[in-house]
Amino acid sequence: MRQQYFTTDLRKIYDKELIHEASRYVSTMNELHNAGDATRFKIIDKNTATEIYYIIVYGSDDLYTSSFLGSFNRMMSHMKPKTGTEFLASIGKDKFRTFLRLCANYNTLNTFLATMKDSNKNELMREFVTGLDNTLEKDLEGATDVANSFGSITDSNLMKNIVEQIKSNKEEAEKTNNTKGFNIYNILYSMLTLSNDSLTSKFGIPPITIMPYNQLTDDSGVIVQQVFFFGDKDGQGVFRSFTGGFGAPDWKVKKEAQWVKISSIRGKRIDIYCNIPFDEPDDEMAQNALQAYLDSNNINPTIIIHRGHSYHLPLTLEHINSHHKVVILGACGAYQNLSTVLSQSEDAQIVSTKQIGAGKINGPIIRAFNDRLLAGKDIDWVQMWGQLSKQFSGGETKQLFDDYVPPYKNLGAIFLKAYRKLGNTGF
Repeated sequence: MRQQYFTTDLRKIYDKELIHEASRYVSTMNELHNAGDATRFKIIDKNTATEIYYIIVYGSDDLYTSSFLGSFNRMMSHMKPKTGTEFLASIGKDKFRTFLRLCANYNTLNTFLATMKDSNKNELMREFVTGLDNTLEKDLEGATDVANSFGSITDSNLMKNIVEQIKSNKEEAEKTNNTKGFNIYNILYSMLTLSNDSLTSKFGIPPITIMPYNQLTDDSGVIVQQVFFFGDKDGQGVFRSFTGGFGAPDWKVKKEAQWVKISSIRGKRIDIYCNIPFDEPDDEMAQNALQAYLDSNNINPTIIIHRGHSYHLPLTLEHINSHHKVVILGACGAYQNLSTVLSQSEDAQIVSTKQIGAGKINGPIIRAFNDRLLAGKDIDWVQMWGQLSKQFSGGETKQLFDDYVPPYKNLGAIFLKAYRKLGNTGF
């Protein structure tokens, strides 16, 4: 139906239904992540390549890495004998930018492109970065997908062709006085050709490698953090582990009826407010009670942290506002929520994961972050990430950590910030 009825309003309705339908398959594959492939992927074994494709692109927010890879492999098998060119043509290249971006993120782009002739491959990638100002997808989704893919494309010849095409598109938009198109391609071209410092200077966006300490303090010199916990079994366990990590001689913990306040004793002043994750739905009531307390006492956290599964994330996102300067989202697939965060706090620096949010990664990141704040240091993300990468240097933890994205590598967020700074300005 979505293929046949090609109007914008109807497509939005079908999008909602397809997201709902895809979630059934995705949640089953994710829940069976410890099972063998025959059991885990039984739910999609009889689906066509087209159906699996739609499960991938509409379930992308929640797909585990292994769920994506299993789905991708089955889609490729069911696609035969069609080439990638023929397959995408059969679905009108619907959501193809999202699909290619996911392939780039999971290192399967070369596998998909290998089914095509070189001429078709180059043409597809030119189309990937063309017409981004006039897509049937929601505004800027295509351009953000392209920006997000940059860090994952390792083929130097392919990247060279992409840079040349983006430059050509920028020049064409300038000739035709296409302001929106020029702004999109000017930013994308700059992202590929300028250093981080030159990029932020050119577009007037705050530095992406540093969060100054003094931007996180309130008028009294206190840094306030708000941490969201949820009342499922995992959430309650994470809460106990998190609060148990703070104690004398550096911290004191004070328990109220619906929340806990953790305050620093040594070093700089930090107050961390955490709702108590009562059984659902009382956990949400505790969050709202804490929010009401903070609001009524004019306490404005500059740091917000989500500790919970991805399906709880919308509840945390509702609380983000312009006071928040650092947003740490440890949920599975939280990387997909950049636009939502930036629409509520346009200068926020975001830490997120493309795939599995893991306590064994979230905990050390938050500890390293707080250690720097206790010492009164600016958050140097490049330095901090380099030290963390040594800590997670091998095995499962390296794979998990590699899926986490620090602010300076948040290419989609950088694109959106730059675009919003430009607004409706001309050349």
